[in-house]
Amino acid sequence: PPSTVPTDSRIVVNAPAFRMDVFDGGRLIKSYKIGIGYPQFPLPTGLRQARAIIFNPTWTPPDEPWVAKMKNVAVGEKVEAGSALNPLGPIKIPIGLPSLIHGGKSPAKLGTFASHGCVGLTTPQERDFAKVLAQLGGAQLTDAALAGYARNKTETKQMKLGNAVPVEL
Repeated sequence: PPSTVPTDSRIVVNAPAFRMDVFDGGRLIKSYKIGIGYPQFPLPTGLRQARAIIFNPTWTPPDEPWVAKMKNVAVGEKVEAGSALNPLGPIKIPIGLPSLIHGGKSPAKLGTFASHGCVGLTTPQERDFAKVLAQLGGAQLTDAALAGYARNKTETKQMKLGNAVPVEL
């Protein structure tokens, strides 16, 4: 049940505390301070799954009123990987539509409302989290591989996890 310490391996996003905890076999191994969805775009609740890590993602602005307030982007127009206009940063982790765990947040946005229904991390946090998630999901993500993705920041790559990792929101 929610609000209990997990006995398995999973990610627990505690939106009111602006915190994301990583459990491995019921043991807390990592905690991250996060940004969460604005009150009008809250992070959904429930159990989701992380099945892949996407490096250098593209972003397609959704048909939402907040997009119209942005400069230099249009609804439905693909924003390329590596573009300064791409708010996702260099890594995104889909956890069931419409939510993601992604980087690209400034440290000042952690502990605040900072997204439109997503879990936001700084880029260094997201790189660290991606390595931890890969290990939980039965995959290996090395520093050398991360450096390679960073060098080729306009090339989108996907790493599928061997095992889906539960994400409790």
